[in-house]
Amino acid sequence: LYVSDTNDGRLLVFDAGGSDLGVVGRGPAKGELGLPVGVAIDDQDRVFVVDSAAHAVQIYRVIAAGERSPAYLTSFGVEGTSNGAFEYPNGIAIDTRGHVYIADWNNDRVQVWSY
Repeated sequence: LYVSDTNDGRLLVFDAGGSDLGVVGRGPAKGELGLPVGVAIDDQDRVFVVDSAAHAVQIYRVIAAGERSPAYLTSFGVEGTSNGAFEYPNGIAIDTRGHVYIADWNNDRVQVWSY
């Protein structure tokens, strides 16, 4: 179970029994979070986290056995109003065709990305 803990600026990972498996914390470094407000996992075991403060989507690998946090892979998005830019994104969904839907709150739109 992956939980975006918005107020504490972190992503929490739990097993099926509720035990803590790992965390991605708050901070300014690459792979750290500011204000995570949404999370989705695709069929390739990638975890997409909407970071409203960074105006971006951070991407991690699903936590592996023995790891204490999901491995950071990359991110996409910048602050702004053009295509590919966000103003306080706050939701995410992924479909089975590889489309990533991001609710771009302050731009009053949903952006669709594909991979």
